[in-house]
Amino acid sequence: MPMEESDQASQRVQADDAPWAGTGRYEVVRVIGRGGMGVVYEAFDRELGALVALKTLLHVSPVALYHFKQEFRALCDVQHPNLVRFHELVATDPSRPFFTMELVRGVDFVAHVWGGARVASSPSDAPTTHDDNTTRPDRPVRPDADSNAPPRRVRRPSTPADMTRLRSALLQLVRGVHALHTGGKLHRDLKPSNVLVTPEGRVAILDFGVAASLPRFFDDDLDETAAGGTPRYMAPEQATDEPPLPASDWYSVGVMLYEALVGRTPFVGSGLDILTDKNAFRAPDPSDLATGIPKDLASLCCALLERDVVLRPSATQILRRLGERASVAPTPVPTTSEPLAEPSLVGRDAHLAALHHAFDTARAGHAVAVFVRGASGMGKSTLVHAFLDGLVARREAVTLRGRAYERESVPYKAVDTLIDALSRHLLRLTERDEAPELPADVWALARVFPVLRRVPSISHVLEEAIVDPVSARRRAFLALRDLLGTLARRQPLVLYADDVQWGDLDSAALLLELVRPPGAPGLLLVMSHREDDAKA
Repeated sequence: MPMEESDQASQRVQADDAPWAGTGRYEVVRVIGRGGMGVVYEAFDRELGALVALKTLLHVSPVALYHFKQEFRALCDVQHPNLVRFHELVATDPSRPFFTMELVRGVDFVAHVWGGARVASSPSDAPTTHDDNTTRPDRPVRPDADSNAPPRRVRRPSTPADMTRLRSALLQLVRGVHALHTGGKLHRDLKPSNVLVTPEGRVAILDFGVAASLPRFFDDDLDETAAGGTPRYMAPEQATDEPPLPASDWYSVGVMLYEALVGRTPFVGSGLDILTDKNAFRAPDPSDLATGIPKDLASLCCALLERDVVLRPSATQILRRLGERASVAPTPVPTTSEPLAEPSLVGRDAHLAALHHAFDTARAGHAVAVFVRGASGMGKSTLVHAFLDGLVARREAVTLRGRAYERESVPYKAVDTLIDALSRHLLRLTERDEAPELPADVWALARVFPVLRRVPSISHVLEEAIVDPVSARRRAFLALRDLLGTLARRQPLVLYADDVQWGDLDSAALLLELVRPPGAPGLLLVMSHREDDAKA
């Protein structure tokens, strides 16, 4: 919500009173929320002259840093009125990484629907592994399996929900979740405190700390995310090792709708009891527990809470039930676990042939670098990903994919996400007892890219007492070159760096080192950039 400069000045705190004073650009105003991993501040952006939300880590570790960056990257490119807007990631100070986002003022979803009694602030950063039952009714008697029989009650109270507010907020919530899914992401921790409603009635979904990418059966470099979710709101399948699905988020929406209608969630108790009950029993029909609930909302709620993911409605079906008649694009969810053929790209046969030729040369043991140039929107990324997907589907290569983000300030900007991908690959090799031999100077590489220390074989490597940054950087470059060479000798290796026009000179120097003769590792390095944004 915009504020006058005088109001901004009056609400600021002195640096001595704040846990952290901020930076030259961002002045900390106050603490909004504090969780087990991070702190969220209200801050004044001196450059924009506006208030923003600023999230930073409490304790920086390789694992925490990795997931912190993923939280920002998961949503920075997905723009929708019902999703909080992300601004900038800054990790130039390794002891204090942070990102900024839109400051949303409002109450949580259920509080708004009930009349706005419970005031909330955003973004939420409450721990997602603890389920507090101190303010909830006692746990109900369990219904019979596979029945909708409600707990025994003497009388049914009236629904606490204002139906006008509920229908408007619910429709916006569904639109936002669908936009998230269409962008290839899942939230995995939808709950009232992560959905705020402003005084103007706008719904904003926030807190993507455990967000995940939708699975792609082409991709052997799938992202993994921190385990999390709140038992009271999470879907039954989230407690298993099943891959995340859009249906899991829709279940959480169903729990929120249920709580808004009835006054409590369908299952309460300890986290373990809740997850056990969700997998064993159907949720009671909300109409059996409260009066005044419209039939269409009760029916939708029951459908969203189906234990079988196949029986839950899709985004299109939900929106139609809520009166949305406009066409809705389907969420891109794979329907088979079998590798698919390489997609055909009209008019791109020559480009694909050139990429395949470059790959064949690299597979023969030569380092090859390929640049894919073009104006924005010409399909450069689509072309390269189609090529890489084909290699993975045919099990011809390991692909590590990354990109540079315009709104990031991180060291080695065009390489950082590639190193994240490398860490994921090394973790998978470790899980399969196939960890590669590490170069002697891997400590130097981990100094430059701390996320690599989340790999067990790297986490315990001691650093050498070298204070000369030039020498340490040189040894880090050579260590990466040696490590990638080891991996490429096992199986053909392709690295893809997208949007390198947003990169920096350090990234360019490192990428050049990877393919510099003599003795460069036999790999294919593909880089794409926009001609209209390329730096001179």
